[in-house]
Amino acid sequence: MKRLWFSLIMSFCTIISFGLAMVPFIQLTNGLADLIRRNEDSYTVELNMIFFLPIMVLGLIEAADYLWNKRKNKSSFWIYPLIMPSDDERERAITAKASHAAFLAIWAVAPVCAGAMCFYPLFEENFPIYPIFVVLMIPLIQITVYYLKIRKIYL
Repeated sequence: MKRLWFSLIMSFCTIISFGLAMVPFIQLTNGLADLIRRNEDSYTVELNMIFFLPIMVLGLIEAADYLWNKRKNKSSFWIYPLIMPSDDERERAITAKASHAAFLAIWAVAPVCAGAMCFYPLFEENFPIYPIFVVLMIPLIQITVYYLKIRKIYL
């Protein structure tokens, strides 16, 4: 059960780190849009690299774990957090049901997120990372549904 919760936390950290790494790109595109609007000869565009730090640290940890487990000829739990045990038919059936539920969650969440994108003009000035937040809600909900269904293996 500890491995399941650790895997869930690692999945959330990966998605959140990716979202943080996308923030500078939103700032970059806003800076480029201002540059085009102003039509000046000299320009400056800043890219804040501090938001890339979490994904880089996570990538270094996962690379070290991959190299460590490559010597042992086994798959890394950090690199493949969604791989659950499927030793017998019961575990395979639970994994199949969890995958099916996660697939159905995408079909329920994607239209909601698409509808939420209609409100982006309202938040554009105050909350420019709104599109990243909305798009990353899809895998966050998908992973949550998957783990809630897969925990039956450990109960």
